[in-house]
Amino acid sequence: MYERVKLFMLICLAFTLWGCSSSNNSAPALDASGRHPANWIVDHQASFESFPNQCSECHGADLGGGTSKVSCFSTAGFLGFSCHPHPLTVPPWSDPVNHGAEAKGVEDDEPGFEHCRHCHGEDYRGSALSDLATAGEARQRVSCFSASLRIASNGTVTNVACHPTSPHPAAPWRASAGTATTHTDTDLQNVPLCAECHLNNQRLTEPVPVPAGTAPACFNGTLCHAEAGHPASTPPWSDPSQHGATAKLAPSTTGGISAPGFGNCQACHGEGLAGSTISQVSCSSATNDGVACHPTSPHPPAPWRTSAGSARNHTDTDQLNAAVCAGCHLQNQRLTTFVPVPAGTAVDCFNNSLCHGVTGHPAGWANPSQHGAAGKSDLTFCQRCHAQPGTSGPGSNPRFTVPLVSLTAGITFSCETCHRPLTAHPPALQFPAQFGAISSAKLNRPWFTHKTAGNFQNACSLCHGANLDGAGGVGPACFNPANSAASCHITGLPFSVSPACTSCHGNPPVGTTYPNREGAHGEHNLLAGITAACGTCHSGFGTGTLAHFNDARPPRQAPADLAFVSPFPFNASGATASFADTVNGMVCSNISCHGGIQTPPWRVEGAINVDSPAGCASCHQLGTAPGTPQANSNFSGPGRHHNDFIGSDCTLCHDTVKLAVNHFTTLATPALEGPASATIGGGATRVTSYTPGTRSCTPNNSDGACHETRTW
Repeated sequence: MYERVKLFMLICLAFTLWGCSSSNNSAPALDASGRHPANWIVDHQASFESFPNQCSECHGADLGGGTSKVSCFSTAGFLGFSCHPHPLTVPPWSDPVNHGAEAKGVEDDEPGFEHCRHCHGEDYRGSALSDLATAGEARQRVSCFSASLRIASNGTVTNVACHPTSPHPAAPWRASAGTATTHTDTDLQNVPLCAECHLNNQRLTEPVPVPAGTAPACFNGTLCHAEAGHPASTPPWSDPSQHGATAKLAPSTTGGISAPGFGNCQACHGEGLAGSTISQVSCSSATNDGVACHPTSPHPPAPWRTSAGSARNHTDTDQLNAAVCAGCHLQNQRLTTFVPVPAGTAVDCFNNSLCHGVTGHPAGWANPSQHGAAGKSDLTFCQRCHAQPGTSGPGSNPRFTVPLVSLTAGITFSCETCHRPLTAHPPALQFPAQFGAISSAKLNRPWFTHKTAGNFQNACSLCHGANLDGAGGVGPACFNPANSAASCHITGLPFSVSPACTSCHGNPPVGTTYPNREGAHGEHNLLAGITAACGTCHSGFGTGTLAHFNDARPPRQAPADLAFVSPFPFNASGATASFADTVNGMVCSNISCHGGIQTPPWRVEGAINVDSPAGCASCHQLGTAPGTPQANSNFSGPGRHHNDFIGSDCTLCHDTVKLAVNHFTTLATPALEGPASATIGGGATRVTSYTPGTRSCTPNNSDGACHETRTW
């Protein structure tokens, strides 16, 4: 009986071997002993891909062993060879840290993504070799596009999220954009495989073979990035005005190959900006393709400050870049090789972690005499750290409200904590010390010392409008001729006109409204000692005085303050010149030019008619002797001829036409302007002729009112 059973088992075994070795298209070749040919473990891939089901006859439907007891997914390998399962790792292979890094790299001189294809198929959507059996559940085909995958780990079935739309993480696949994964460290040998979905910047979900002869590369325009990965620009990207300005901006939250911020530069140029597999260009190269770079650092050499005479400046670098700067400058270092900042380090420009202390300013900076002088020199410099926005153009109205580290422990403040809201000016009543104690009665916005500020056109226009006319600004107009009552300067700005006084009135004033009222300025300006010398009559009220400022501010006060300089060169004989704003108008008294007589209101046009006796009497009075009472008092001839017979009617003998030639040319001196005899006779006078040599005149006696020809 035993022999019969033994014979039966041998027959079954023979049939089994015969079945496994039969010649058909669905079974692999086996030798007489039921073994695969030599080197089959290397060559079986092609056979499997031709007839995927043939292996299941011996290795089981799940390829987990079957009658051969050899699993295609053996974790221990077979005959010294590794089989198909992924390695057992911590974290598990399903974690992107493991399989993602392998896919982006190169394995056995083969691009990582190509290696994935052996089991997951040409389209990464799975194949028989990637089928997975989970204990107690049906087999599932593992696609790199699976939204989720159920796998067993340590006997526990778990769900693993995969990539639903692509065989890699969803866009933006960049750590610089805030994602956990990045493609910037992918080995470039994978580029031809990337091109199957991304050729010509495409976003395909099914790979398409790359046309023959195509040479895809990351930076030649065939995939996503153009040459060098930077935008074409004028000047070119190699110019510091392009890449330098972009690097200093706030880091982008969306990223991009030319996105701003030093952190974004690291994506291609490496953590230390010394080049990487993506970009072999180091930002610290002395030269790159003939373009001079930064030989010792990824930025211009020290001192990187325009205030120190450099052409470059770091003070307008957004402080969010501080974490990258710390790689070389932590604890005020000057490293040439980047060192990662220790985890948990709080890096900031003004907390002593880098270069600057708590405020970045010297001790005592809170005193206006310190920071005020610096702020006045160029307010746009303060704006970079203290204002929102930190950089902006004319009319952008920045608010100086950025919270700052306290100058006094426990206090949080901004510029507007001390200064008025919407301004970075001093509060009211801050005047130069030379003004002494002042009254607030006439004060409005007395930021008097702004006249010494620097960079007017750029600094002041931030808040006072692009043209300093108040348009679109939070500050009032500095210059607005259409509405002079609302602005300080009327005809122009002091720095744009010459002389500066013409920003409000002519030199001398030539208009009809205050403060450019002509009055009699034109006539007076012709006199020596008064021409272009406003202080002769407006002593102490020039553009550098508080009085001038108070009268110039809206609402303006009229008339302008007037005081004669001391010593005054035009005092009348034996008297002191004076000015009065009377009910009838402004008049001067005791002025030598006017013969000491009170003047007519000098805003009245034509108040002195020099062609009439009354006009002459406006300045001349009859005298009793030469120079008495004034140098221009008329006294001449024997027997006081003029006084006794002619009186004050000068025009009876003096021709006003001849008089006009010289009469007003030297009024500033007591000397006679030309010989008076040259003006006697002719015209509308009562003298037919006059001979200066003999002092003889021939009167016109047509009305019998005068004498015969006489020498007097």
